Amino acid sequence: MRKQQVTVVVAAVSTTLVAVAVGALIRRWKKRKEQELKQTRNMVKKFARECGTPVTKLWQVADDLVSNMKTYLDSSNESSTLNMIISNVASLPSGEEEGFFYGVNLQDTNLLILCARLGGKNKPISDLHREEISIPSNVLASTSEELLDFIAMEIAKFVQAHPENEDGSFTKRKKLSFTLSYPLHKALPFSGTTFQRKSSDDPVEFISVHLFIVLSRDSI
Repeated sequence: MRKQQVTVVVAAVSTTLVAVAVGALIRRWKKRKEQELKQTRNMVKKFARECGTPVTKLWQVADDLVSNMKTYLDSSNESSTLNMIISNVASLPSGEEEGFFYGVNLQDTNLLILCARLGGKNKPISDLHREEISIPSNVLASTSEELLDFIAMEIAKFVQAHPENEDGSFTKRKKLSFTLSYPLHKALPFSGTTFQRKSSDDPVEFISVHLFIVLSRDSI
């Protein structure tokens, strides 16, 4: 009986020692992790502190941008540190628009045409299609009328392939937006036309108006 009691006591002591050892390991592990987390936070704080840009510096950058833009617009010299394109910007979309819309983007030597059906606020976009067309070099070197005729023809093909109505019928009035984008450090790719990048006129408005005339003429 006494031998059994001694055995039980030894087992209990061994279990206690194991529990104490495990507890010590857990505390040591937690302490090491806390130290690593603290070091990481200090590194992040140091990085943010050293990379932070003072507000005065940000205002200086903004003022320099405005100054460079004004200098380019007022100068007859095409080379500048910040080239710009004259363009009137209408109000931006609110995200609540509904209907079927077409879009045309003249970008460098490519023509991007797309369409989408907007369902309104918090509604998904459906019937999204896009096509990118390379403008032939002879068209780029021709007159503005020939360039617009080419654009109108491609728009007509796209509209026929992607009509607004699901039954394939065409509506008389379509919603079409036009944008112009290209690398500002280069001359306009269609240098043979009458379009000017830097003038008192808006090239986007000029192209849009004349494109509307061509589309109306061709009943597109």
